[in-house]
Parts: sequence; structure tokens; C-alpha cells
Amino acid sequence: MAIIKFSWEEFDAAADMIADEIKSKGLLKKFTHIYGIPRGGLPLAVALSHRLDKFVTTDSINVFRISARHILVVDDISDTGKTLKEINPDLSATIHMVEDTNFRPTIHIFLKNRGDWIEYPWEGKKD
Repeated sequence: MAIIKFSWEEFDAAADMIADEIKSKGLLKKFTHIYGIPRGGLPLAVALSHRLDKFVTTDSINVFRISARHILVVDDISDTGKTLKEINPDLSATIHMVEDTNFRPTIHIFLKNRGDWIEYPWEGKKD
């Protein structure tokens, strides 16, 4: 198993790529809010809200109630896909995706090998 350290610079670049892909695919008008799945999706939700001029919602009850329509649901990774599959959003984005995940997000930037572990910068681990 490899441990992959993902830096803030890489995170910013990935957020830029997600924002650019949303714009290029004409998805910007399909949602009014961004919901970040706690904890890993929260930094991405805030970063995208600034890049796309959209509101962040932290009301998970509403996200589930309205079947995540008109909401972009984001997370750091779709690994097993369990969390994203429970919400079943119309639009979703992740930084990483495992190829055999049970939920394929609308947008993902990088594929991750099943055995690797990604250490994101907000996880607070020190060298």
C-alpha cells in the first residue's frame, strides 16, 4: 500500500479543474448550492463556492429530503461509493475516484488505486 500525500497546491489545482469542467460541460445553471460531505468534502465545497459563485449548504437534512436536486454534492473521494450512493445526487464531483467504486461521480479528476491511501492536507498529519 502506498501513502500518497496530497498537498494544498494539488488541492487548489484539482478545485480549479473541477470548476473548469463544470463550466465547460454547461452544468453551472443546473445547481444553486454546493454540499460538501463532512469531512473531506467540506474544503472542496468552500473552494468551489468561491470559484463558481454558488452558496454552500451545510443542511444535510435538506440534501437528503430533496434528493440532492439543484445541489452539487462534493467529496474528496468516491472510494466504496457508499456515502454518495446514499445521497444519490443528480450532480456530484470528487477529487479522486477508485475505478471499481459503487458510485461514479459526474466529475472526478484523478483515479486512485484500490490499495493506496491518500493523505489530504486538512487531515492534520505531520511528517
